[in-house]
Amino acid sequence: MSYYEELAERMEKEGKVERLSVQMAKLEIGKPLIGRFLGREEVKSTKRNMPNWYRYTFDTTEGPKSFPLSGNFDRTTGEKLEIGKVYKITLKGKVDLSGGRTFKVFDTLAIQEPEEEGEGEGHGEGEE
Repeated sequence: MSYYEELAERMEKEGKVERLSVQMAKLEIGKPLIGRFLGREEVKSTKRNMPNWYRYTFDTTEGPKSFPLSGNFDRTTGEKLEIGKVYKITLKGKVDLSGGRTFKVFDTLAIQEPEEEGEGEGHGEGEE
């Protein structure tokens, strides 16, 4: 085994690596996505007469992950997400519609991060 292979293997075991490549993922019902929102990118549909869709990228504990959610999410909740904020998104289930289509139901929470010491009221300069 080469030095670099050995180094990579040892550091992965010790958890001293950072994933830089974005992994495409799919939300599973009941398993939440929790992470910092990095942005969304419009993806051109390859199907004729179908609208474009968005891919949402989050920094998660496993590294950056990118998810397609749903057209309804794109039009409603997706536009409200703010880059840099932490969110918890849970796919609650799917509702069957006519014509074999489905409607995905999401629960989306914006997570408020605690203020760091030195920020906010009572921590300003000149106070004693």
